[in-house]
Amino acid sequence: MQRATKRRLSVAAGVLGAFILGLVLAALIGEPVTSRVQSAAGAVQSLVSGGEEEESGEGQERPPTAVTFAAVETGVAEELYRAVGEVAAENRVRVTPSVPGIVESVEIGDGERVAEGDTLVLLDNDQQEVALDAAQAALTQAREAYERTQTLIEDGYATEAELERDRTAFIEARADVERARQMLDDRAVRAPFAGEVGIVAVDEGAYVQPGEMLASLATTGDLVVRVSVPPLVARGLSPGDAVTVEGPQGETYDAKIASVSPLADPRSRTVAVEAAIPEPGALRPGSFASVSLVEARRENALFVPAEAILLQGQLAFVFKPTQEMTAERRRVEVGVRRAGRVEIREGLLPGDRVVVEGKQKLSAGMRIAPAGEGGPSGGPPDGGARQEANAGESG
Repeated sequence: MQRATKRRLSVAAGVLGAFILGLVLAALIGEPVTSRVQSAAGAVQSLVSGGEEEESGEGQERPPTAVTFAAVETGVAEELYRAVGEVAAENRVRVTPSVPGIVESVEIGDGERVAEGDTLVLLDNDQQEVALDAAQAALTQAREAYERTQTLIEDGYATEAELERDRTAFIEARADVERARQMLDDRAVRAPFAGEVGIVAVDEGAYVQPGEMLASLATTGDLVVRVSVPPLVARGLSPGDAVTVEGPQGETYDAKIASVSPLADPRSRTVAVEAAIPEPGALRPGSFASVSLVEARRENALFVPAEAILLQGQLAFVFKPTQEMTAERRRVEVGVRRAGRVEIREGLLPGDRVVVEGKQKLSAGMRIAPAGEGGPSGGPPDGGARQEANAGESG
C-alpha cells in the first residue's frame, strides 16, 4: 500500500509538471488556457481513480496455485554396469588331423551343418587298409594255433608252455588288429560334436600335417558372450544371475551368467564373465554385443516421477506440500533413472507427496492446491522405477 501511494505521488508530480509546461506553451502559441486545464484535470482524475482501484486490489488475497501431486513410492532399484564383449559359440574348435597324409576327399562345404561323428575330411588310407588286412589274417592264424594247442593239451600231446606261447601270440595278434583299425580310422577326420562348419581351409590333394587347420566347427544353438568387468563388479555376480544382452542392431536377449572367473587378468586387472544366450536369434558368433549386469540392488528404494525433479547445476530439488498447503522446496539426492522414474536416495520419506505439474510457477512458501480445487485439470499420479548405468558409471 505504501508502494502504491509513492507511485501515485510520483505520477502526480509528473502530471503537475506537464500541466505547468502546457500552460506556458499555451500562452506562447495563443491556445485557450481553458482546454489545457480541462485535459490536466481529466488526467489527475484518472490517476486518482486508478490508484483507488489498485489500492482495493492489493487488499485481496491471491488464490492458491493449482498443481498436481504424485506420491513417493517404494520399489527395487538396480544399478546396471554395461560392458561390451564378443559373441562366441558355446563350443568352437579348429578341426585338425592327428596324422599326416594327403587329402583324398573333402566331405563338407562352408556353412554346412553336420552331426557328431560325421566324416569331414578323408586322408589317403591305402596302406592302412593293407595293414589291417594283414593284421586280421595274422589274427586268424594265431586263433587257430591257440585253439589247436588247447585240443592237443587235453589229449596230452602239448605242454603248458606251448599253450602259453600260442595264447600270447593270439593276444598280440588281436592287439595288432585293433592298432591297424585305429590307424585306418585316423585317416578320417570326424566332427567332435554337432554344429555348423565355418570356412573350409583345405583342398583335395593337399598334404597336411598333424595340427594343421582343415576347417572350423562351432555350435549355433546356444551362444555365449564374454566380457571383462572390474573386480568390484564381479564380486556381486554369480552363475545363474539374469542379464540382458543387446545386439548390434539394438535387439535385446535374455541371458544368464554361466561362469565368473575366480582370478583377475594380471595385465588388464579385470575378471572374465561369460553369459549364456539360450535363444540367440539373429546373433552370430564373432559379433559384438553389450551386456547389462546388475552391479547393485536396493530393496525398498524411493521413487518419484522424473517430471517432479528440478535441476540447478549439479543439484536436484522437488516441491512438496506442507501441512498448511504451501510449497516447500526440498533438496534431494537422486539415484538411478529409467522409464520416467527417478530414485530418491535422500531428502524424502515414504508417504511424502511431490509436485509434478505446475512446479515451474512455484516458489518456496506459495500457497498451492490440487488441480481441480484451486486451478485447472490434473490428478495425483503414482510413481516407481529403476535405471540403467553406462559401463563404469552408476546413475
